[in-house]
Amino acid sequence: MAMRVLVTGAAGHLGRHVTAALTAAGHEVHAVDAAPFAGEAAQVTVADLAVWDGLGAAAREADAIVHLAAIPNLDNHPEDVVYRTNVTLAARVAFAAIEAKIGRYVYASSQTVLGQSLAPSIVAPVRLPVDEDHPLVPREGYGLSKLAGEGLAALVAERLGVAAFALRLPVIWAPETFAAHVGKRRGNPVQAVKSLWAYVDARDAGEAFRLAVEVEADGFAALQIGADRPFVDGDIREAVAAAYPGVPRGSEIGPATPIFSIERARRVLGYAPRHRWHAGGIDTRNETEAA
Repeated sequence: MAMRVLVTGAAGHLGRHVTAALTAAGHEVHAVDAAPFAGEAAQVTVADLAVWDGLGAAAREADAIVHLAAIPNLDNHPEDVVYRTNVTLAARVAFAAIEAKIGRYVYASSQTVLGQSLAPSIVAPVRLPVDEDHPLVPREGYGLSKLAGEGLAALVAERLGVAAFALRLPVIWAPETFAAHVGKRRGNPVQAVKSLWAYVDARDAGEAFRLAVEVEADGFAALQIGADRPFVDGDIREAVAAAYPGVPRGSEIGPATPIFSIERARRVLGYAPRHRWHAGGIDTRNETEAA
């Protein structure tokens, strides 16, 4: 059934792909961003979400809200500004959703809630693969802001008795900047270790949000979204043994198992990523192969 979906941060790197996936599936998207939006949407609003007076009305007109708007990293703003801005935006949208009695709420969270990918040095996970039950210990303001947003998403589900999802994303790679993405990751093996060799193609990320809007579900769930293969040269088991000696490993880990597990998203959403990145290019599989 087609829905009217309010998407915040629609003009951003992730937002463009989320909006495209929703629109392609027949949903009516109200795209909101402080920057001009260049994609296809039924309605576009250019506004600062922190002070936008129309948020409440837009929420009341929507069947679902996808909240993506945030400062996406610590690169260009002081840490306290990143934390304060992201939590403020998440709170505004979550409480608008509650007031509007929204039917579905989907929040863009981050792998950083685990506390490893942006830590100053390598922090070993408690166990491998890392799934949604792993302890969450953010070690910087961005990750902490994302964890606060997850709590607000859970509050929406609790207060309204509806489904709400927090989708935890690793680094999002887009095909148009293939060389830069791959070169940076191959040139910085420490960061590859800290991020559990995880990534997600932007098109697969967009599809994950579409699935989260559409799937029959109840209550709150945090789900990890990534590729179905780690970005690593060789056998991931050898890389793990070298990087995390002594960390318990599940017997299900094979030579190309994603250490940032996506199994729960597969079960709950039917998530099936279609794009695999490697040094030589991007392999795209059809829907049957991805299932």
